[in-house]
Amino acid sequence: MRERLLVRHFLTRFMEHDLISANADRRAVVAVVGGALTAVSLFTSVLIAAWYQLNRVPPGLTSVRSVDDRFLFVSASMLVMALLAVSQWDALSLDARDTAVLGILPIPKAVIIRAKFYAVAVLAAGTAVACNLAPTLFRFASVPINLPIRGRDTLILVLAHAVSTFSAGAFGFLAIFGLREALMAVFGQDRFRSISSALQAALLVVLASTLLLLPGSSMNVAHKWSTGEGVVTRSLPPAWFVGLNETLAGAVIDDLPHYRPQRFLVVRERNATDLYRSLWPLYRRQSRLAIEGLVAVALLTVVASAWNSRRLPAPGVRHRSRSLAITDVWKWAVARLVVTSSVQQAGFWFTLQTLPRRLNHRAALASSFAVGLSLVVFTVGERILTVHADVATVPPTILAVQWLLLASVLTGFRQATQVPSDLRASRTFSLAWTGDTGSYLSGVKRAAFVGLVLPILLILFAWHATVLGPAIAALHFAVGAVFSVLLIEVLFLRYHRLPFVSAYEPTVELKSHGVLYVLVMLVLSFVLAGIERFALGAMFRYVVLVSVAAGLGAAVTTLARVWRRSMMVVEIEDEPKLTTQSLGLAG
Repeated sequence: MRERLLVRHFLTRFMEHDLISANADRRAVVAVVGGALTAVSLFTSVLIAAWYQLNRVPPGLTSVRSVDDRFLFVSASMLVMALLAVSQWDALSLDARDTAVLGILPIPKAVIIRAKFYAVAVLAAGTAVACNLAPTLFRFASVPINLPIRGRDTLILVLAHAVSTFSAGAFGFLAIFGLREALMAVFGQDRFRSISSALQAALLVVLASTLLLLPGSSMNVAHKWSTGEGVVTRSLPPAWFVGLNETLAGAVIDDLPHYRPQRFLVVRERNATDLYRSLWPLYRRQSRLAIEGLVAVALLTVVASAWNSRRLPAPGVRHRSRSLAITDVWKWAVARLVVTSSVQQAGFWFTLQTLPRRLNHRAALASSFAVGLSLVVFTVGERILTVHADVATVPPTILAVQWLLLASVLTGFRQATQVPSDLRASRTFSLAWTGDTGSYLSGVKRAAFVGLVLPILLILFAWHATVLGPAIAALHFAVGAVFSVLLIEVLFLRYHRLPFVSAYEPTVELKSHGVLYVLVMLVLSFVLAGIERFALGAMFRYVVLVSVAAGLGAAVTTLARVWRRSMMVVEIEDEPKLTTQSLGLAG
């Protein structure tokens, strides 16, 4: 009974919401995410099953296409479970707050640690079921209706799909979990904290971008594996579990009678059958790698977790480091050139210090960057290193990269500002508040430009200087800087709260209009790219373009200042009153 209550306590910690708003309920967010995950997997499964049911495909072509489907589902399971582990990065193991709350109770340490890992296992199992249940149940329908498959063989297909997808999901989750625990065991708790946030953000960007690009990369998998192009692809972990699936159930379809299909399919069917059968040795090697890899990450996770759990974690003590000369110069330059008033400086530094420290803010920025990066890879493709000497021949896609990344990241920043840094500090903030909302918001927006826009522009400048030349890259950089200021002003035009301070208020715009917003952003990016390419042809047109953008930015700033005077309502929510909680752990 006591252990069950502890497991329930840790599960609620995964949905913690007390530092966002006293009235916020993260369970609603969990319900939305879980429902969306189940709906997407169900829709994909039905769509794939419908294609098979509506087409009469011979066994050879069915086997080759099935490899693509298995790669899609296995990769999705692995990436979703890995993203789950990254999103719960700090909650995967006990922390100092658990020690402060539970360590003083008369509960054996082993019971607390065991309950924590039970809760993590329940969370992972529930997510794996939501992601893989629908594709597993619809596996029986993902075969052409004309193939004579018996009930026993259908059961083999379903079980093989379940084993491969759930195993891939376990591998993805344990790989991230094991990586975290291994790094903590090697570097120690204090040093690991110094790299934890950056590593989590990097993993979020990589995994989210890969997941968004998955539909395009899961096509013609078998053909890629049979050529030199697939050397890297078939060495990736998802390919291991596809090989496991084919080893367990690939013979079900391959052993069916290969009747003579329609005339236009005869050559394709023969080539597909030869291709699929030529990969059997690869399937067996991949299945062995899948089993060995799963066992290896499981052992790594268990050993590293056991080592880190020798004692309950203690609160970390941060030692103030000496201020470097370059840091002093940076602070002086910001105070003299970027933000001059004290309130502006408060908003500027508070923003830059808040963004990397809180999971909600890191997740919003990393996810938005992943969306932008995926759109860039999808639109640019193989032309990413193509050199263009003439402005007239520059594809709009190359110029649109800057707009796609900036629009995505700044939209994520706008979303992140709605989440308070720490609701418990709102009372202290209210004591020091001067009422100068415009200056504070100006500091926040300038922090977005300095901390987010400039690094992106500098990175893209290095690429554009290579493919477009330094002169065009410099002009493109300037246009990006001016339009970024305009975009920031537009995004905060009707913003009537205090960024990173006011309690979180969930909105429905992003959830209901997210896809439409991405489409509009994509269209506008290419429209701006086309206009810019036209303007780059003559210096007069370029000056007009920059002047118009600067004028629009100034107009939006003035309009926002007028609106803010009439509609700005500062809402600083106090820390919710603490209530005594009885865990009932005595029994």
